[in-house]
Amino acid sequence: MEMEQENNNAILSFEDFKNQNGIVYWWASEVMVMLGYNDMKAFCKVLDRATKAFVSLNIPHYENIIAVKRNNNGVEFQDFKLNNSFLYSFYYNIFAYNSNYYIFAM
Repeated sequence: MEMEQENNNAILSFEDFKNQNGIVYWWASEVMVMLGYNDMKAFCKVLDRATKAFVSLNIPHYENIIAVKRNNNGVEFQDFKLNNSFLYSFYYNIFAYNSNYYIFAM
């Protein structure tokens, strides 16, 4: 997955948005934009489905989708740290079964 950075048109990969602080994670607020979601409310439906999938598989969802209050210029908002397991689950459940995304997923 690639995105263009607005200020200098440099090509960024999905890995460029990775964070590390004891764990490797991506911010849900950034992932949702990369995937074309307009707001966190819509993306939370994806997070809910992933949580249900983790629970049904006896995978600890709280280690894969971590709720965090963030602050941006004095405005506090709800965000989530998403680890590799969430991203693999997302890929498997969304892209693998949707022929519209097949080429994109390769």
